[in-house]
Amino acid sequence: MQEGSTGPLVDLLLIFLAGYQLGKRGHTDVIPDGVCGLKGVAALQEFQADHDLQADGGFGPETRRYLTEAYALNFDVIAAGSRAATIFRQPDGSELMWPPRTPMVRDRALRER
Repeated sequence: MQEGSTGPLVDLLLIFLAGYQLGKRGHTDVIPDGVCGLKGVAALQEFQADHDLQADGGFGPETRRYLTEAYALNFDVIAAGSRAATIFRQPDGSELMWPPRTPMVRDRALRER
């Protein structure tokens, strides 16, 4: 997740990270407003480092798996109930859309048949 990531799942992750920082430090730098800023990226990197994950600020499979196993925060299940797409900008500049197949993508695929 990089600066500029947006959507309801980004907001959920930012709420989680704010709570994590509050529990750890007694204060948080994160503002859960649905758009990730530099403080959100730094909070994710801090969380990753604290849990021996690759601290790159990316929202990859390793981080998602850890959040599911350790905190029961399953983004697959949560995304299934959301109609809005979330875009996680990754450290390498790529974008991960969640849920992976949005209605727009499915509609385009059906039209191309």
